[in-house]
Amino acid sequence: MLASHALTPACDILVIEPEPDIRAIIQTSLELTTTWQVYLTHSYDEGLALIPILMPKVILLNLPFTLSLEHKLLKRFQQLTTQHDIVLAVMLDRARASDCQALGEMGIYGIIPKPFDCQQVTQLLLDWLP
Repeated sequence: MLASHALTPACDILVIEPEPDIRAIIQTSLELTTTWQVYLTHSYDEGLALIPILMPKVILLNLPFTLSLEHKLLKRFQQLTTQHDIVLAVMLDRARASDCQALGEMGIYGIIPKPFDCQQVTQLLLDWLP
Protein backbone atom coordinates (compact mmCIF):
# COMPACT_ATOMS: atom_id res chain seq x y z
CA MET A 1 0.00 0.00 0.00
CA LEU A 2 1.29 3.47 -0.84
CA ALA A 3 2.26 5.79 2.00
CA SER A 4 0.13 8.66 0.69
CA HIS A 5 -2.99 6.46 0.62
CA ALA A 6 -4.17 7.53 4.06
CA LEU A 7 -3.86 11.20 3.15
CA THR A 8 -5.70 10.96 -0.15
CA PRO A 9 -9.42 11.75 -0.26
CA ALA A 10 -11.74 9.43 -2.12
CA CYS A 11 -11.53 10.02 -5.84
CA ASP A 12 -13.41 8.65 -8.80
CA ILE A 13 -11.39 7.55 -11.79
CA LEU A 14 -12.57 6.59 -15.24
CA VAL A 15 -10.24 4.15 -16.98
CA ILE A 16 -10.65 3.89 -20.74
CA GLU A 17 -8.71 0.88 -21.95
CA PRO A 18 -9.68 -1.37 -24.88
CA GLU A 19 -7.66 -4.36 -23.63
CA PRO A 20 -9.58 -6.39 -20.99
CA ASP A 21 -6.43 -7.73 -19.30
CA ILE A 22 -4.91 -4.28 -18.86
CA ARG A 23 -8.26 -2.94 -17.57
CA ALA A 24 -8.37 -5.71 -14.96
CA ILE A 25 -4.77 -5.09 -13.87
CA ILE A 26 -5.30 -1.35 -13.50
CA GLN A 27 -8.60 -1.83 -11.68
CA THR A 28 -7.12 -4.31 -9.21
CA SER A 29 -4.09 -2.14 -8.59
CA LEU A 30 -6.12 1.01 -7.97
CA GLU A 31 -8.64 -0.75 -5.76
CA LEU A 32 -5.87 -2.31 -3.65
CA THR A 33 -3.86 0.89 -3.24
CA THR A 34 -6.48 3.66 -3.07
CA THR A 35 -9.98 4.31 -1.78
CA TRP A 36 -11.08 5.44 -5.24
CA GLN A 37 -14.21 4.31 -6.98
CA VAL A 38 -12.93 2.89 -10.28
CA TYR A 39 -15.09 3.01 -13.41
CA LEU A 40 -14.03 1.10 -16.50
CA THR A 41 -14.88 1.12 -20.17
CA HIS A 42 -13.33 -0.37 -23.28
CA SER A 43 -14.84 2.22 -25.61
CA TYR A 44 -13.61 5.75 -26.28
CA ASP A 45 -17.10 6.88 -27.32
CA GLU A 46 -18.64 5.40 -24.17
CA GLY A 47 -15.92 7.09 -22.11
CA LEU A 48 -16.77 10.45 -23.66
CA ALA A 49 -20.46 9.87 -22.89
CA LEU A 50 -19.70 8.89 -19.27
CA ILE A 51 -17.59 11.96 -18.42
CA PRO A 52 -20.49 14.39 -17.86
CA ILE A 53 -22.49 11.70 -16.02
CA LEU A 54 -19.77 10.38 -13.68
CA MET A 55 -17.77 13.60 -13.37
CA PRO A 56 -14.61 11.72 -12.34
CA LYS A 57 -11.67 13.59 -10.88
CA VAL A 58 -9.24 11.60 -13.03
CA ILE A 59 -9.41 9.97 -16.43
CA LEU A 60 -6.78 7.42 -17.40
CA LEU A 61 -6.92 7.02 -21.18
CA ASN A 62 -5.02 4.47 -23.23
CA LEU A 63 -3.86 6.45 -26.22
CA PRO A 64 -3.27 4.07 -29.14
CA PHE A 65 0.01 4.43 -30.97
CA THR A 66 -1.93 4.80 -34.22
CA LEU A 67 -3.88 7.82 -32.96
CA SER A 68 -2.44 11.14 -34.06
CA LEU A 69 -2.02 13.78 -31.35
CA GLU A 70 -4.15 16.03 -33.54
CA HIS A 71 -6.98 13.51 -33.73
CA LYS A 72 -10.51 14.76 -33.01
CA LEU A 73 -11.04 12.06 -30.38
CA LEU A 74 -8.13 13.24 -28.25
CA LYS A 75 -9.25 16.85 -28.64
CA ARG A 76 -12.76 15.91 -27.43
CA PHE A 77 -11.30 14.32 -24.29
CA GLN A 78 -9.08 17.33 -23.70
CA GLN A 79 -12.00 19.72 -24.17
CA LEU A 80 -14.29 17.85 -21.77
CA THR A 81 -11.64 17.44 -19.10
CA THR A 82 -10.70 21.11 -19.28
CA GLN A 83 -14.36 22.16 -19.15
CA HIS A 84 -15.04 20.02 -16.06
CA ASP A 85 -11.63 20.48 -14.35
CA ILE A 86 -10.74 16.78 -14.63
CA VAL A 87 -7.19 15.45 -14.55
CA LEU A 88 -6.46 13.70 -17.85
CA ALA A 89 -3.60 11.23 -17.93
CA VAL A 90 -2.72 9.03 -20.89
CA MET A 91 -0.97 5.71 -21.26
CA LEU A 92 1.15 5.78 -24.37
CA ASP A 93 3.11 3.17 -26.30
CA ARG A 94 6.52 4.36 -27.47
CA ALA A 95 6.36 7.72 -25.73
CA ARG A 96 8.71 10.12 -27.48
CA ALA A 97 9.86 13.40 -25.97
CA SER A 98 8.07 15.35 -28.73
CA ASP A 99 4.80 13.50 -28.02
CA CYS A 100 5.11 14.19 -24.29
CA GLN A 101 5.74 17.88 -24.97
CA ALA A 102 2.78 18.14 -27.36
CA LEU A 103 0.47 16.37 -24.88
CA GLY A 104 1.64 18.69 -22.09
CA GLU A 105 0.86 21.72 -24.25
CA MET A 106 -2.65 20.30 -24.72
CA GLY A 107 -3.19 20.37 -20.96
CA ILE A 108 -2.74 16.67 -20.34
CA TYR A 109 -1.39 16.23 -16.82
CA GLY A 110 0.77 13.24 -17.42
CA ILE A 111 1.97 10.54 -19.69
CA ILE A 112 2.47 6.99 -18.50
CA PRO A 113 4.72 5.09 -20.89
CA LYS A 114 3.88 1.44 -21.51
CA PRO A 115 4.83 -1.07 -20.27
CA PHE A 116 4.24 0.28 -16.77
CA ASP A 117 4.50 -0.74 -13.13
CA CYS A 118 1.07 -0.69 -11.44
CA GLN A 119 2.32 0.91 -8.23
CA GLN A 120 4.08 3.56 -10.28
CA VAL A 121 0.81 4.32 -12.11
CA THR A 122 -1.03 4.80 -8.82
CA GLN A 123 1.71 7.05 -7.41
CA LEU A 124 1.82 9.16 -10.58
CA LEU A 125 -1.95 9.63 -10.51
CA LEU A 126 -1.76 10.64 -6.84
CA ASP A 127 1.01 13.12 -7.68
CA TRP A 128 -1.04 14.67 -10.50
CA LEU A 129 -4.13 15.31 -8.40
CA PRO A 130 -4.54 18.99 -7.48
